[in-house]
Amino acid sequence: MRQTPLKYKKMRRKKFLDHSIQGWMIGLMLFSQLSFLIFGIVLFYNEFLNLIDQYLYSIHGLDLAIFSHQVRILSGKIIIIYLTINFIGLIVAHYIWVNFITRVLQEFNDLTEKTRALNFTKDSTKSSHLVNEVAKKWRKYQAKKWKKIISCIDQMPDNEADLIMNKKLVCERLKDLKMKTLL
Repeated sequence: MRQTPLKYKKMRRKKFLDHSIQGWMIGLMLFSQLSFLIFGIVLFYNEFLNLIDQYLYSIHGLDLAIFSHQVRILSGKIIIIYLTINFIGLIVAHYIWVNFITRVLQEFNDLTEKTRALNFTKDSTKSSHLVNEVAKKWRKYQAKKWKKIISCIDQMPDNEADLIMNKKLVCERLKDLKMKTLL
């Protein structure tokens, strides 16, 4: 049995960053590409039939150089239309993706700023992404941790003389606090 190297075991397994938006964006992209391709084929077919009709009743032989030139022009027009539509589609997809990421990161940034300010008030109930759900759980953990720290500080003596006298007690409380907050 062959062992897989450690670097491959740690590789990321998920291919999507976010299934909720990337799934429908990929589906929409596939649908639009297929519809553009079908549209291009139908357009080319109709234009090619018109081109053949122009040369169908020629008295003299068909000049292949002119005919092939017109076919190349027709193909070039269809390719330019196809590329233009795809470019516009890429711009729209980029706009949708950037707005989604900005919304998720703004909520995440708001949560971390509130945590930095030790503001553990109730968060909004709906999150736009799993990352923000994890950040909310982390905030709940931080709120419990800071509640323990504040309660330990409140139990310490108020004046310096008592702190110096109870140096051993203060050290034990700090060690206890460190152990509780690390769990």
